[in-house]
Amino acid sequence: MKKAVSTFLARPRWVMAVAILIPAILWADTLIFQIRRFGQPFEGSIHDAYGTVSFLSKYDCSGWQAGMRGRDVVVAVNGQPWSQLLPVVQETGIGGTVVCTVLRNGQALGFAVPIKPFTLSVISQTTPPALFFTVVVMIVGLFVYSHNQNGGLNRLILLYNVLWAVAQWSGVDWTHGRQTLSAYLLGPIFALAHAGGWTFF
Repeated sequence: MKKAVSTFLARPRWVMAVAILIPAILWADTLIFQIRRFGQPFEGSIHDAYGTVSFLSKYDCSGWQAGMRGRDVVVAVNGQPWSQLLPVVQETGIGGTVVCTVLRNGQALGFAVPIKPFTLSVISQTTPPALFFTVVVMIVGLFVYSHNQNGGLNRLILLYNVLWAVAQWSGVDWTHGRQTLSAYLLGPIFALAHAGGWTFF
């Protein structure tokens, strides 16, 4: 194992390729998921993998207009468990209405949410800042590494920046409610990124 790591680190092009590919593949998957939703029935708010409303805009989200607010926890939709939210919304279709039951400060509240199309403006308010941060930290990490490919600190800086790139992806993926790898990586990745920053810098 140690020999394999040493062989890998001795090939800077491999190191840079892997550093680029990891966040690129993860981000591509998330962006494709979001773009595919364009024009599809939208539930009026964006919630994380546990049903907590993670994004609402009074301009683009019918959930806000119906009375929902950030940090509300969706527990049911049309009487079905919140995990069935997207299927129920798809079945209802654009122009219909779903009743979302949410918990707010321990109190159950119901809101009739009109179903509208998912627009690019919803994506534009949640994804670009994190994606821009990812691009910047990757450029910085690759720039530092390329100036001294055998330097231990340079390698650590590249690893640290890759961690932050993955953390940004994980946060966006989580925010959009995908119960994928991001649901398990979000906490550990952010913890490692912060710990790495305090340890090495």
